[in-house]
Amino acid sequence: MLTGAGYSFLWPEGEYGAKKRVEWGRMSMFVPPMQWWHQHFNPGAEPARYLALKPWGFKFNVEDLKDTGEDVKSGGAQIEYQDQNSEIHKVFLSECARRGAEARMPMFGT
Repeated sequence: MLTGAGYSFLWPEGEYGAKKRVEWGRMSMFVPPMQWWHQHFNPGAEPARYLALKPWGFKFNVEDLKDTGEDVKSGGAQIEYQDQNSEIHKVFLSECARRGAEARMPMFGT
């Protein structure tokens, strides 16, 4: 994480209830386990800037990894905003309020 402050949720496939929360700030680094879902949230006033590195290369068989730019509905690994878990969104709204930030993305359908 280069700038900003926030948190990420990480969880293994099919085990949303086992999600872990990782707090991060400027110059933090964390590595989600392979094949775990993760979502990043920046509920503060300063924009978050981060580097997301993928294990593409000679060591890993790329065909075994999901396309992270495609929606899960299309077989990829991207959770679209409107499809995120409503409990995750409630936590985000609470964190925005706690940190004095305005949430400008209401949950779809609410």
